Amino acid sequence: MSKATPAHRPQNLRQRGLTMIEFGVVVTLAAVIIGGVMLGFQRYQRQIEVRDNSTQVIDIIASLQARYGKGNRYPAVTTEVAVKSGVIAESLRDGADAARNSYGGPITVTPTPAAACNGSANGCVTLVWSSVPNTQCSDLVSSVNAAVRAIAVGGTSVKDLDGAIDDAGVADNCDDPASTSKDLSFIIGRG
Repeated sequence: MSKATPAHRPQNLRQRGLTMIEFGVVVTLAAVIIGGVMLGFQRYQRQIEVRDNSTQVIDIIASLQARYGKGNRYPAVTTEVAVKSGVIAESLRDGADAARNSYGGPITVTPTPAAACNGSANGCVTLVWSSVPNTQCSDLVSSVNAAVRAIAVGGTSVKDLDGAIDDAGVADNCDDPASTSKDLSFIIGRG
């Protein structure tokens, strides 16, 4: 019996294994699938972080309104007072008189000047949520909008006192490439 040479291989023998082209296709498909999963996971993480920060901001606002709003006591509220009175959750406290958000930025609470609160010396307080990443800025602003009277992004007003939110202003200020994070100022209080 004669041996078959590669040029004269019998038809009934099948090739086993992958060619380099097939291997390349498999590797490329695997990379695309892994990339898609990673992007989805990053998007999910961002949504969770925005939701958590939104909940924290709204909880602080509700606590400020319940504790200080009814008695026109907003002028007495500072970050130190908010921390010591329990308005700011223990998980956000940074020492006895300061607080930090999950982005690492300071949380500040200050009385709002009467001129910025329709002339009411007793009616408003400003909550500043610092170091919000640009990628989460507009989502956080949108999720907190209904709970506040006014909003500024990086010092620029995007919602005037008791007015409508300026969506274009939010997009422009949140996506400003001059910095990678923004400080959000929320004015809350009596309407």
